[in-house]
Amino acid sequence: MKTNTLIFIISIVAAAFGLILISEQYKKAEIATAEKERKEKNILQVIIDSTKNKHPVFNESIKGKVIVVNVWTSWLPACRKQIPELNKLVKDFSSDKIVFIAIDPADSAREVTTLQKENIKFEYKLLFGEKDLSHIFYSEGRDVQIGEVPLPMNVVINSEGRVEMFYSGDHPEQLQNIRNYLSQVSGRR
Repeated sequence: MKTNTLIFIISIVAAAFGLILISEQYKKAEIATAEKERKEKNILQVIIDSTKNKHPVFNESIKGKVIVVNVWTSWLPACRKQIPELNKLVKDFSSDKIVFIAIDPADSAREVTTLQKENIKFEYKLLFGEKDLSHIFYSEGRDVQIGEVPLPMNVVINSEGRVEMFYSGDHPEQLQNIRNYLSQVSGRR
């Protein structure tokens, strides 16, 4: 092989490697910017504005409270599996400063029938048929598209209206993290 050809091949490989490194740095910066925007966004105000302050639960009266939201559906075993631990959170931390809301994008008649038939008690305030709200919470998912966020999804909104925690899927340590946060903000153990 001629020296010029070898130098040319090495130059192309080096350039490709350099472009990959630059691309990775750009992606990391883009993710950091998106994370910063999410942390600064007042999701509660986004919801209030999107419903023109006419939603029966997500309205001006809920401002200043910590809101624990569970997006779920009765037909998914992982969602039903979390219900007892979620109910314990309500029992331990429910107050005038901490609100628990479960959002189900599905029709209420089917879901309520399932809950009653299987004797499932859910202590959260239940909201059914909330596809629009579900999509707003889905939008908080990190690097996922709507429909790709696995349920159950748990979102904790701090008293300033910003997302404090976002978890999706069935991971018991997530609920423990929520418990730890609620202990901290409520002063209860």
